Amino acid sequence: MTLWLVRSGRRGEGESYALTNSVVGIGFAEFGDLSKTRSLDDIRKRIEERRADAKPSTVANWAGQVDAFVHRIKEGDLVALPLKSAPAVAFGRVTGGYRFVPDASDQMRHQRPVEWIREDVPRSEIDQDLLYSLGAYLTVCQIKRNNAEKRIEALLEGKQAPERGAKPHVLDFRRGRCGEV
Repeated sequence: MTLWLVRSGRRGEGESYALTNSVVGIGFAEFGDLSKTRSLDDIRKRIEERRADAKPSTVANWAGQVDAFVHRIKEGDLVALPLKSAPAVAFGRVTGGYRFVPDASDQMRHQRPVEWIREDVPRSEIDQDLLYSLGAYLTVCQIKRNNAEKRIEALLEGKQAPERGAKPHVLDFRRGRCGEV
């Protein structure tokens, strides 16, 4: 099981849609349906075609995040949706594969179905080190810092969290990761 951060709009524009429709979704609408892509390189090429004006570092950043959303998130993984409308985080479990919904808002065209476990975990219940990871500037990234997956799962189950661990923290925007080395 992996824990992923997925944001729904810069200002939370898609969070209500996500919670109501049991999905997580991301923008990048201009890249179109990515269901036929097979790799990070396929996504990078699509981005370069659609956004020829983008800097190579921007293309790498976007490609890593979109690839994580389309190819690396798996059924059964946990997702965290930090809410902008409340001082809380919604947590859910991914229940299916990637889909492109052309008539959804720009912030929600790329989607994955989710069963929400808790839609209102107060930030005050989440340890500060994990809040830092959930505050990453990326739209999509894997959260691995300090045994994050097991600690969040324990929080959601009402159990005592296991030890934090002491893994170093990195942000690797090219691969849609924010977590341990």
